[in-house]
Amino acid sequence: MEEPTGEPLVQIRDVVKTYPGGVTALKGVSLDIYQGEFFTLLGPSGGGKSTLLRILAGLEMPDEGEVIIAGKDMTRVPPYRRSTSLIFQEYALFPHMTAAENVEYGLKAMKVPPRKRRARVNEMFKFVNLDGKQKRRVWELSGGERQRVAIARSMVIEPEVLLLDEVLSTLDEKLAKEMMIELRQVQHGLKKTFLFVTHSQEEAFTMSDRIGVLNLGIIEQVGTPLELYKQPRNSFVADFIGMANLLTGEVVTADADRLFVEAWGLQFQVKNDSGEASVGQEIGFFIPDERIEIGDSADGMANQVEAEVRDIIFKGPYVHYELGLESGHTLRAKKMGERDFHKTGSRVKVGWDDSDVRVLEV
Repeated sequence: MEEPTGEPLVQIRDVVKTYPGGVTALKGVSLDIYQGEFFTLLGPSGGGKSTLLRILAGLEMPDEGEVIIAGKDMTRVPPYRRSTSLIFQEYALFPHMTAAENVEYGLKAMKVPPRKRRARVNEMFKFVNLDGKQKRRVWELSGGERQRVAIARSMVIEPEVLLLDEVLSTLDEKLAKEMMIELRQVQHGLKKTFLFVTHSQEEAFTMSDRIGVLNLGIIEQVGTPLELYKQPRNSFVADFIGMANLLTGEVVTADADRLFVEAWGLQFQVKNDSGEASVGQEIGFFIPDERIEIGDSADGMANQVEAEVRDIIFKGPYVHYELGLESGHTLRAKKMGERDFHKTGSRVKVGWDDSDVRVLEV
């Protein structure tokens, strides 16, 4: 998807939600979501993701702020009058109904004539690749098929925004990976706006046009998967999306091109991209694990340290190394296509370039 332009389809403005007992789930959240966008709210449990989703669905009301959908103020509008549809974690399909009856349910509530209902239901079954399974009961469907029935039931009423709350979390790993691709393909085919909630970095990065990282009721950063990966705003975002090798240190020397930062009892070179850091300032930075070289390939790099190979974890397409420094700290390296592994307990040279280091907000 290209960079969003024009008027946002969903506008969330300064939304605050506090529960009894003084727990503030949302602390003035503002967010724009655009037509046809697959937007993901990513964050830890208790971060406020599902609360925001329920407010968009109209199942909860904010204490402050407003929600605008398709140019209309929906802040106090009940769920049945909103152009949204919510898929719950467990899909909430009716077990006593067939798959087709589940999909048809919303159209019945809207008093759509029977012939038109059946036609639209059959269209949706073809679209989600379940044609021929209309008469099956819920328990006769696989986990992936139940998810597609839930999507069909939500989309048949033609909402402006489809809201999905942790819908892959109950699937096994293999099926979840398959459904990530399938869900993305369905969204592309429908050309509808999806707002997806998850705590999984893999799910967010696989499916999303943009991601909003939500932590303790605050939006930490919004960006494309590539933007978040290459330029996480702070240490929380970097840590949550799985960035290894997070360090904090003091700038001991600075020039126009690079910073020399003391951390872990060592001195590291960091490219001075912003030109704003000064001597004595504390900065956070990280080294992507895939940018760390081990052995002879580390020769000539701006940063070099000696380390002990403490652990080797084989993960199929790549190998994960735990590298212990004399200070007691650990660096993590990820190497693709390794033919000869470094041995546990061996001493190795480790290196990376200053341009590979990313500076964060402390």
